Amino acid sequence: MCRDLERYGFYAELSGLAKFSQGFNLVLANRIFISLTFIESVHARFGQAYRHSLLEGSAAHIISHEIFHSCIAETLGFWRARALPSWKVEGYAEYAATRHAIRSDSSDSFRARLSRLFEPGFLAAYPLRRHYYQSQLLVEFLSEVKGLNFAAIMGDGTN
Repeated sequence: MCRDLERYGFYAELSGLAKFSQGFNLVLANRIFISLTFIESVHARFGQAYRHSLLEGSAAHIISHEIFHSCIAETLGFWRARALPSWKVEGYAEYAATRHAIRSDSSDSFRARLSRLFEPGFLAAYPLRRHYYQSQLLVEFLSEVKGLNFAAIMGDGTN
């Protein structure tokens, strides 16, 4: 965990990743990097407007998300996990990181979170964050509504 944006950015760029992110996981090296400063800035910008998503700006959420990347790679194997479409990997990490909180929050609904995608300009300036949000909703739909388990979602039939 890092509060120094320069140091975090150095490791991110060294790894070929964007230096302005909340966290990243080097699965083969068994290392997770978390930018507490960037997480706090996301929280200050978006606050509670996007609860139960990476836009909430929660260190616990980002740590869980990154741990689930390790779980996916361990379950499927590193190379198979790397070959999956981004929506599966990021969507499942987001879904798994938020599942308990969403189920425990009676004021939150899938329909309300889904409707945000159709708001004019929703995250237009942040296409990658929109992708994560949309991927989370897709995996949640496949799991909670369609009843697909991890293996079915990660399988070849849902590309």
